[in-house]
Amino acid sequence: FTSIDVATLKLGHIQFDSNGKPVRIEKMRVKTRVLSAWRLFESTSRVLAAYIKKYDIKGDDSLIFLDREGRPVVREILNHEGKPSHKYDGVGRAFSRMKLSNGLTFRHLRKTTVTMMSRNTEGKYPLLEQGFLSHRPSRISLVHYINVDPSFMDTHLLLVEQQLELESIVSKILQNIAQSKLSIINHHS
Repeated sequence: FTSIDVATLKLGHIQFDSNGKPVRIEKMRVKTRVLSAWRLFESTSRVLAAYIKKYDIKGDDSLIFLDREGRPVVREILNHEGKPSHKYDGVGRAFSRMKLSNGLTFRHLRKTTVTMMSRNTEGKYPLLEQGFLSHRPSRISLVHYINVDPSFMDTHLLLVEQQLELESIVSKILQNIAQSKLSIINHHS
């Protein structure tokens, strides 16, 4: 996801299992207009479930992330004439602050995941990478082959999650959600 994909995420894009746990996001990527489905990392699922519960988000059309005033976290700012003057990107700002402490940008997080998937498969499945990134097929002959078996992608995403050791940061994030200290999201109340 890029910031605009995060900002436009709605409850209806999230698929839940029979226990009400978020397991997958199915959404058209804004930049490429490619409909894709991504299995959530277990750590992401736990955090997202806690967040949805905390802010009592209901209704398929409800945006998941809003700023403190209830506005989308990525939006056009209008000038005094009512014309767009610039874009406010709360997601990008949050990642920029995070980047200062560990050097990882939002864009690099996507690239890191794809690089790890490629290494894990020894580069034998380029369509896996293209499917994860939700890129349009590079050749017309690939149009009907770009749909990667979801279980194959799921397996490789689980492996990447283990390699990134994301579970190590979940308790801190869950604690922040419980204490309502998230910087760009405090809404739906």
